[in-house]
Amino acid sequence: MEIIEKLRITNLSFDKKTNKLTFVVKLHTYTPKIVRYEQVNYVRYPIYKGYSERTKLIRKFDKVINPIRFVNKEILELDLNRKFILLILEKISITPEWRKKELELERILNLINTTKRRIRNYHNEKKTYSFKKTNFNEEPSNFWLRLIFAFFTFGLSFIGYNSKKNAQLNIEINKNNKEWNESHKQKIDQENSLILKDITLFNEKCNKTIGFNWNLYHKTKEAELNYWYKEVDEEWRDLRHSSNFSFSYLNGKKGV
Repeated sequence: MEIIEKLRITNLSFDKKTNKLTFVVKLHTYTPKIVRYEQVNYVRYPIYKGYSERTKLIRKFDKVINPIRFVNKEILELDLNRKFILLILEKISITPEWRKKELELERILNLINTTKRRIRNYHNEKKTYSFKKTNFNEEPSNFWLRLIFAFFTFGLSFIGYNSKKNAQLNIEINKNNKEWNESHKQKIDQENSLILKDITLFNEKCNKTIGFNWNLYHKTKEAELNYWYKEVDEEWRDLRHSSNFSFSYLNGKKGV
């Protein structure tokens, strides 16, 4: 059993009248509890059951904020993890420009992935042949020779016996089935040719859509955000340029 650590945010509230934001972040550590020891070959091994919990206060926030400035800048400086940031934004009910850009990038990626899933596979859609049997026995059996063998084999030699009439009938069946198979093959080949053409055209359209959206994704990612919040200071500009809006501080950085 291993020690488990979990970060939790509690007491999250925002008063829209006073602009007061409150939340608490705690680290919960769960340590396996030893209930007894067992001795095997003169070595004592601990037996665990359940966990003991220890809580540590990581951050306590209780301030009146400027909502627009807070969601655009100050929340990113608190070193919170992504989950907590999104919960706080939801509570404040303001979507900052950087989050709008993130959502737009996510939307484009979802569209790209959806289009990729629509791409068709010819091998899964093409029709297969269902040929008729053409190897029926066309040689008649020797009746008198089989009759002699039947005396020694208790009639087993007549298993698979093919009369002249059946042999002639089999010749006709094989001939007709070969003709049918040839016609059938031509029909399936033509239908598969049309299917392949349709799939090729469809996939070309999908690839164009994917290419267009990848270009849109890169343009959106590299574009400078047009902030409607005019009271942006030099420090915030520096933060914007240094981060280049890669959102690494939201996606990859381990915060609290």
